[in-house]
Amino acid sequence: MEAVTNQKFVHRSPRKLRLVADMVRAIEPNKALEILSFTQNYGAKDLSAAIKTALANARQSGLTDRAIYFKSIEINGAAMMKRMRPGTRGRAKPYARRMSHIKIVLSDDKLINEQSSRLGTKEISSKEAVRGGMNKGAKTSHSAASRTSDLASDKAEHGDVERTKTKRKPRKVGK
Repeated sequence: MEAVTNQKFVHRSPRKLRLVADMVRAIEPNKALEILSFTQNYGAKDLSAAIKTALANARQSGLTDRAIYFKSIEINGAAMMKRMRPGTRGRAKPYARRMSHIKIVLSDDKLINEQSSRLGTKEISSKEAVRGGMNKGAKTSHSAASRTSDLASDKAEHGDVERTKTKRKPRKVGK
């Protein structure tokens, strides 16, 4: 089950909100609220308000607090307010007041395990789901042995020709 929250036109730049969102992306939502309450960044207030709303939506839809985790936290840019600042010689210097959209998706473990059992794959934990569910060190297509055999077959086809470097004349320095 999922609970989605959208906060639109938050008066904070996306760059500042992403810094705070990256801190709490892999943490449980209740612990994230604790961390954000002690964070001295202005974006922490806006993000904690969105997380509280997402938790309220999750409770309303029947999710329990113990099994909830962040499926995704998206911080996207919204419309910019174009403003002018006075410049030298009577000119106007433009600048943009940036706004953000915050989208938070909360989910529980049960959904991921049900989907994986339906597809016939192994069950994954919530931490693996946040990371993407794949082992980072896994080889995907070619192993080292097949790469060396490919190199050997290429040398056999094209001949094992080594290129020699031509010597340059030494450079004269000075007179």
